[in-house]
Amino acid sequence: MRRSNQKGITLIALVITIIVLIILAGISIMMISGQDGILQRAGNAKTTIGQASAEEAVKRAILSLQIDGKGSNNGITPAKIAEQVNKDNSRNDVVAEGDTFPTNIKFVKDGIDVYVNLDLTIGEHNDTVAPGLYPIDNISESQIAPNDLFDYEPITTTGANNTKVASNGDFGSLPTKKIKITGIKSQYLNGILDDKSDTGNYGITYSKGNFTLTNTLVIPYQVEYEGEMYTVTEVDISQKVEYERYIYCVILPNIENIIYPNTVTKISYDNSGTQTTSNAYELGTNVISVQKSVILPEYITEIPDSFFENSCIRNIKIPEQVRRIGNGAFFGCKELTSIMLPSEVNELGQGAFRQCSKLEKITILSRNLKIIEKYKYRDDELEVIFPQNIEDLFQEGRNNHNCVGSYCDRYANGSSNIGFIRKIDNPDQSYITIEVNSDFTKVNQAFYSSNRDITSIRDIKFIESWIEHNKEINQEKSNELDRDITDDMY
Repeated sequence: MRRSNQKGITLIALVITIIVLIILAGISIMMISGQDGILQRAGNAKTTIGQASAEEAVKRAILSLQIDGKGSNNGITPAKIAEQVNKDNSRNDVVAEGDTFPTNIKFVKDGIDVYVNLDLTIGEHNDTVAPGLYPIDNISESQIAPNDLFDYEPITTTGANNTKVASNGDFGSLPTKKIKITGIKSQYLNGILDDKSDTGNYGITYSKGNFTLTNTLVIPYQVEYEGEMYTVTEVDISQKVEYERYIYCVILPNIENIIYPNTVTKISYDNSGTQTTSNAYELGTNVISVQKSVILPEYITEIPDSFFENSCIRNIKIPEQVRRIGNGAFFGCKELTSIMLPSEVNELGQGAFRQCSKLEKITILSRNLKIIEKYKYRDDELEVIFPQNIEDLFQEGRNNHNCVGSYCDRYANGSSNIGFIRKIDNPDQSYITIEVNSDFTKVNQAFYSSNRDITSIRDIKFIESWIEHNKEINQEKSNELDRDITDDMY
C-alpha cells in the first residue's frame, strides 16, 4: 500500500515538472522570437547599424565627388552619388530615387533610404537654401517663386549643368548659363482693383490657378528654361498695364516684401511705350504701391533712375558694391524713414531723395572727410565746420529752417560742398548755412535761418576771407602736384 502511494506521488511530481518545463519553454520562445524578443532586437540592431553604414557610405561618395570637382558641387547629381557608392562598396543595388535634390539614395537589398538635401547634407528633410545665395538666411526652396511666374531671356547659352544642381553657397556650383528675368507673365495679372479706401489707391493682384502672389516675392536664383538650367543674373520684374486707354509701367509689383538672390548683378526695368516711368505708377492722383521692404542683392553696382519712385518702402540698406544712385531713385517715397548708403557711392543722381517727407536719417560716408577738413577756417568770432554725414545736413535744415537737406545729392557726389558757419561763443547753434563749389572757391548760396540773405558786413567779410583761404590751399596743393610730377620725370 505504501509503495502504491509513492508511485502516485512520483507520477504527480513528473506531471508538474513537465508542465513547468513547457511553461519555461514557452517563455523562452517568446523571449527569443516574440514582438520584442531577442531575434527582433537583433534584427533591429542590424537595421540600425545598416542605416548608419549607409549614411556613411553616401557621405564618403559625396566627399569623393567634391574632391574630383576640386571642392565644387558643380555637376554632382543623385545618380552620380549612387554610382559612386556602388563603386566604393562593390555593390550594384544602390540607386537614386529622383533626378534632382533633395532625394533619397536607396540601398535596395537592405531596404534602406538615405535622404540627401539640396546642400548635400545627410539626414532629415531640409530644403533651406545654402547661406550666401540670398542676402538673408533661412530662405527655403518652397518659398521661392515658381519658374512659371516669369518671362525670360537667356544671356549666355553655352555652358554646363543641364540639370538642377546642389549648391553650398559657392556660385561656382551653379549653372554656368546665365539668364535674365524680363517680367512677370501677363496671365498672372488679375486686373487693376480700386480698394475704395479714403486714399482711393489702386492695386494689382497676381494670381493663376492655385498660385497667388501676395505678401512676399522671393526671386529664384536658378531656373529651368526650355529644358536647360540657368543662373539668374539680371532681373526686370516690371509689369506693363493698360488702364483707361493708356499703357503704364509698374517697375516693382505691389508686393509687400521682395527678396532678390545674390546671383543677380543688375536690376532694371523697361518703360518703353508707356506713359510713365513711375515705380508705383500714378493713375491720376492715385499711387499704386504697397512695398514695405526690398532686400537687394549684394553685388549690384547701381540703383536705376526712378526705381523706387513713389513706392511705400519704409527702410532699405543699399548693398556695399553700389556706386551710383540714379536720378529720382527714391523720389516721392513718403514712407521712407531711414536709409544706409555704402561708403563708396560716387554718384547720387538729381532728386534721388526728394519729396521723402518722413526721411529722418541717411547714413553715408562717401566723402573724403580728411580732405574736406583742410578747408576749416576761423577767426576771433566765427568758424566754418563741415557735416560728417548727410544726416548732419538734415539736422542743419531743421535747425535753420531751410532746405539744405535737399542738397544731399550734390554733396554726396562732390559737385558742391556744404559748410556750417558758427559763432565761436555759441558753436552748437546754427547760424549760416553755405554752399560752395567743388573746390571751395566760389559761393553758390549762403543764408541765415529761414533762407534769409546775408546782410551783415562782418559776416560777408568772413566768407570772403574764407574763400581766399581756400584758394591759397588749392594753390599749395597745385604746387605740390607740380613738384611730384617733376620728381617722377627725373
